[in-house]
Amino acid sequence: MLGLSSALHLKKRNPGKRVTVIDRLGGPGQGNTAKSAGIFLNLFTTEVNRLLGDSTIDWFFHLQEGLGYDLGLHQCGYLSLLDEERYRRLRGPVEEMRGRGVEVETFNREELAGLIPDLVTELDDEAELMGLKPAEHGVLGVRCGSVNTDALARSLEAEFKKTGGEVSYNTEAESLIVEPERRLGVRGEPFVWQDLRVVGAETSRGRVEAETTVVAAGTWSERLLDPVGFDTLARQVEVHLRLQGPEAEEAPVRGGVQRHRHAALHPDCRDKRLLEGGAD
Repeated sequence: MLGLSSALHLKKRNPGKRVTVIDRLGGPGQGNTAKSAGIFLNLFTTEVNRLLGDSTIDWFFHLQEGLGYDLGLHQCGYLSLLDEERYRRLRGPVEEMRGRGVEVETFNREELAGLIPDLVTELDDEAELMGLKPAEHGVLGVRCGSVNTDALARSLEAEFKKTGGEVSYNTEAESLIVEPERRLGVRGEPFVWQDLRVVGAETSRGRVEAETTVVAAGTWSERLLDPVGFDTLARQVEVHLRLQGPEAEEAPVRGGVQRHRHAALHPDCRDKRLLEGGAD
């Protein structure tokens, strides 16, 4: 998704340039995107992230309603469960979001219990040993929802190819090619004191050179960038998801919130299931 989206916008802004996507896998959206639950939201405490969230949602609707791609887009809302301490810290940003036009609803523990009867807000001794805190408040992002990530990736691929973009699947970028800005013609270049530039990549199908090289490999970006001394400042995040469905006997949804963690509930409108998630 990152690669196709970046390539599409680069090609639109530079129609005279040749833009090629190199992908290790055999089709669009088979990397990070294939592992995504497809949830979109605009519940952010910083202005930059809010703008990115809202503009992304606008883009999804444009793809589906304006360009005719069926993304399986559903606006179901996104409910964040917060303990008392975290809610106190976020109350100001939540009010600020409201003031900027973000549709947000808040609920106390009693209201949550009425909305989600199976939500466990009174935790046992085992939960306390795990460092869990009871969910005292809920913050609902009304404009949030989900998309079919495979359909989204294929829509971006189709739009990119319409602009004349090229895609090379089953082609792994193994390393970046680094050369000095000014060649000296001395054996052993580039040296550590020389100014460097990336001129392409060594791939499983040979050397590919480019005027500009964009690394948009998501979780795998550091594998290419670390060897050339560039810290992505990005690390993998562990996410736990499970589905609560009406067709099976399921345990009640636990409303515990662990310190430094985020718990959320998201209904899957397509088959009336509840997606329960938490992230480190």
